[in-house]
Amino acid sequence: MVMLTKAEVLAVREFSPAYEALWRDVQAVADRVHLSRGTERSWAWQHLLLAAANFKAEAPVFPEPLPSIPAAANLERGKILEVPVPGEMLSLGAKDPATWRKLSCMHGIAVPRATTILSALWPGCHVIADWRALSAAAALTGARHGWDQVRDLVKPDSTDPLQVNWDTYPWYRKATIDCAARVGLHPIRVERALYTLGDAMPGATWAAYASWIEERLACIETRGTTQ
Repeated sequence: MVMLTKAEVLAVREFSPAYEALWRDVQAVADRVHLSRGTERSWAWQHLLLAAANFKAEAPVFPEPLPSIPAAANLERGKILEVPVPGEMLSLGAKDPATWRKLSCMHGIAVPRATTILSALWPGCHVIADWRALSAAAALTGARHGWDQVRDLVKPDSTDPLQVNWDTYPWYRKATIDCAARVGLHPIRVERALYTLGDAMPGATWAAYASWIEERLACIETRGTTQ
């Protein structure tokens, strides 16, 4: 199901260069988790937790970019990683929702930060869950493919906000990855476009919110054709 066309995704302005550089650092640290073992993995894992938390902070720190990891170019990412969490070792699985929930039980690692970690560890298999991207995805899907498609999430005449949690993440993850596959782009590009489009509109119905996003998309595409 296509929430956004390829032209729309490409027309939406990307993150600032500073944020993109920060995300590359998060991914570099995640790659080091895959590449390391034992004590070195524990150090790399803690670095990843801190890097992901910083990426999702309201006022992140923007350090000098990390050097690239040559071995990461052809990295084969395992589907299960043994990582330390308080009191135990967690067999974190790329496709194991029970372990994602355990990850988010760590103090300070709620669903947005947990999915940031998962997205960095397994790019293309996960996306970052954020209320802005989730809201835009639900609104566009409802408006373009019928509100029955998102009846378990929102209703067109409702003003209730969507919650970012493990109940809404499976739909959002699948919808974003499916859309990316259909338009031939990496899921991160679709995710970033949804995030940019999903500004807050307190008190608006979901139908009105979807119309506002459609109007914004039309303006973005018009501006792009005149430049």
